[in-house]
Amino acid sequence: MRKVYYVILLLLGLTFVGWLFKDALFPYYKVESRSVQQQEYSAPVVGWIRVQGTNIDYPIVVGNDAGGSLADYTWMQYDPSDTLPNRLAIFGHNIQNVSSHPLISNPEHSRFEQLMGFVYTEFAKKNQYIQVSFGEKDYLYRIYAVEFVKENDAGASLPKQDLKDYIQSAKEQSYYDYDVKVSEDDPLLTLITCTRFFGPTTEYEFKVEARLVRPHEKVVQGALKETDAYQEIKKILKEGESDAEV
Repeated sequence: MRKVYYVILLLLGLTFVGWLFKDALFPYYKVESRSVQQQEYSAPVVGWIRVQGTNIDYPIVVGNDAGGSLADYTWMQYDPSDTLPNRLAIFGHNIQNVSSHPLISNPEHSRFEQLMGFVYTEFAKKNQYIQVSFGEKDYLYRIYAVEFVKENDAGASLPKQDLKDYIQSAKEQSYYDYDVKVSEDDPLLTLITCTRFFGPTTEYEFKVEARLVRPHEKVVQGALKETDAYQEIKKILKEGESDAEV
């Protein structure tokens, strides 16, 4: 009987230790190298992008020949593989998922279509990380804002004095309040795609904002709640029957 008692205590102790170190042993997002995949391509492929919860696992190229050989890729305006900018902007097409009820996981989507899944609160809660790789270097970013914008600044790096205002604006316009601290000293990432969420004649773009995971920061699922701005999105999603694949 005493042996059983000790075994139970041991199991409880191991369970408690496992709970304490679960984030270190089982990170919420695991970085996987994409150096081999990049080697399969020649220039202008300069890197790779992965977005948690989507099939976005694609090459990144410099420049964009829309409708040409690069149309299925994601792109940026210059090669940052040597020096990571303080704000990296990556663009991708959305051709098949532009309605007011975007799909979440259609396997036929092959560009930035599945980025639209972030209009759904539950999806945003479950998926909070983006990986960008350049050669042997892998960078992990944590999402801190999601928004629609009418006027998008297409540039990459920003003067440091402008970064604070940029971060504040993104947080104020975001449809979610992420439990993520961001400062002008954090390297930023912006993912941008087109949308017709508000109708076929409107000119909006959809943006997902993230900042580089800090040294020694735990890769965990953070808290998230809807902001007042999300009520407009929720109203549109409730109009008619949603086609979303949850």
